[in-house]
Amino acid sequence: MALSFDTPQTGSVYNIQVTGTVGQYATLGARVTVNVTGTPARSASTFYRVIPFDNSTSSVVNWFHGTYGIAIVPKLEGTQTATSTIQWEY
Repeated sequence: MALSFDTPQTGSVYNIQVTGTVGQYATLGARVTVNVTGTPARSASTFYRVIPFDNSTSSVVNWFHGTYGIAIVPKLEGTQTATSTIQWEY
């Protein structure tokens, strides 16, 4: 028997694909911003996540690709939609 401690669901997961390269001996961060718009209105409409990529010990450029989830609480309802942007930080 499976147990669920989040019933009914109180949040939504917004998945985003992050792809890029990190230079040799470098670190890079992907700052993902998710904006929620629509109705009903909500008190929190912007969500953030920083995803670090560390290549600081390698002399080879490193390519990365991954899917990362951002929790949106409370969950999306009605006509609410989420859109995302990525800013790169060195």
